[in-house]
Amino acid sequence: MISIIVPIYNVENYLAKCLDSLARQKVNEFEVLMIDDGSVDKSGIIAKSYCKDQRFRYYQTHNKGLSAARNLGIDRSCGEWLMFVDGDDWVSDSFCLKPLQVALKNDADIVIFKSYTVKNNKKQKRDVRLRDGITDAKSVVKYGVWSAWGKLYRKELFFKIRFPEGMVYEDIATIHKVLFNAKKIIIIPDYLYYYVYRINSITQNKSVKNKRDGFIAAYLRAKDLIQYGCTKETYLPTLISYALGFLIRAFPSDDIYYKKAEKIIDQTTVFPIWLNIKKCFCFMFGK
Repeated sequence: MISIIVPIYNVENYLAKCLDSLARQKVNEFEVLMIDDGSVDKSGIIAKSYCKDQRFRYYQTHNKGLSAARNLGIDRSCGEWLMFVDGDDWVSDSFCLKPLQVALKNDADIVIFKSYTVKNNKKQKRDVRLRDGITDAKSVVKYGVWSAWGKLYRKELFFKIRFPEGMVYEDIATIHKVLFNAKKIIIIPDYLYYYVYRINSITQNKSVKNKRDGFIAAYLRAKDLIQYGCTKETYLPTLISYALGFLIRAFPSDDIYYKKAEKIIDQTTVFPIWLNIKKCFCFMFGK
């Protein structure tokens, strides 16, 4: 069975499209765990209406954040396999079937598939740099593939891993650990996920707290990747980008992570040639 975890928070205008796409999945055994993270709009009403379908289960919690919602979904899941879908996105009818077929045929622990970004009703291909076929964790993290969605996971990979609660950019601090737990990772060419770009989404929030959380996640990720034997090319561009994003938004302070971000930038006398400066500044200023 595949357990599909859907965190929900104030996405009433998007949720039905998301859940309808999951109801059309072409596999026999799957469950959808809808985790309502304290929504104050009609998201809860919409989600509960899908419980007429026995494959859908609804849980409501106080607003604890995306990480807590995902963790609850993992804890309540019954499947051997896990997938994540954000409540404002939607998926292909073969979202479950194609990755599962590949995983079972090849005894893979993770199957990564491609996705689209949907912005102003126009879709654009993501993940175009990923090479199809059998790969390893170092190759995947090198290209910054850290989102929880876009993958089929063997559930046992999360045995001792949970998303850090109370912080944003939790994927950055978590998914690399799951990747390095896997014995076999396969990338397939299919575009099965539709990521909806929203200007008012959590990750588009340019607050100091969000930028601090982003830097903390990138910093923790970098420490782990160093332990895994990854090269600077793997973690440094992300670390510098998030350090700059934090520093440009925050006032100088004695905050431990502000000091760490300062030190990283101070020690970067020349920006690495592999760092996309244009993207870096877009990230900083939110353009």
